[in-house]
Amino acid sequence: MPDEFAYVGIKPCGCMVFAMVDTPGREKDIAKEVARCIRDGLKVERLPVERVRQEFKRCKCSISKETSQLSF
Repeated sequence: MPDEFAYVGIKPCGCMVFAMVDTPGREKDIAKEVARCIRDGLKVERLPVERVRQEFKRCKCSISKETSQLSF
């Protein structure tokens, strides 16, 4: 099975609050969502999906109405 990767959005506190699997054929959707993360002030990284599954969580570092988003 080939390695799968995901783009993740990381808040300044270090919490990973957005993830979207890098799926062939979805380049435009991925670019749109990555751009939104950058506009929202998130740091964007491309990580192995398995690591994302282990580390993805809702940010509890601050009181916020933000929701975490995960897209596989």
